[in-house]
Amino acid sequence: MDLNSILKNEQLKGMLKKYGIKESQVNSILSMAVSTLKNKFEKEPAKVSSLLSENPNTDEDNHLAKKIDDDFVSSITKKLGLPSSVTEQIKGKAMPEILKSVTGSLTASGKNNQDGIMSSLGGFLDAIDGDSKKNNGGGLLNKLFGMFGKK
Repeated sequence: MDLNSILKNEQLKGMLKKYGIKESQVNSILSMAVSTLKNKFEKEPAKVSSLLSENPNTDEDNHLAKKIDDDFVSSITKKLGLPSSVTEQIKGKAMPEILKSVTGSLTASGKNNQDGIMSSLGGFLDAIDGDSKKNNGGGLLNKLFGMFGKK
């Protein structure tokens, strides 16, 4: 999974625009989705690995997916200031499609295991928000939020 495969996924971008997301916010939202996923993975790697596997989801996987979706919607509401009319349309629809895309990318690259998921999510986010050890946090998200006065 690489940054471009998610950010250039026209199906995901089109879906977000259909729900009223502005073109200028699409990449930020996709980045926040993966960030939310990575944060959950760092806390519960086995559970997220199960969710992202090609196996049918268990009840526990479905519960985790709902929690990730709730965290994602909360994040985009707070950080981008999206109105509830937009976030209510996204809730339960955008994240499942994003998870499906991430799972497909991981499977296609042969990285659908805990180590592969962690390296993929870590590399993806370093490219977006910057690795503070390498470039003082000057990634894409910092630049985007800097334009809107948010960090």
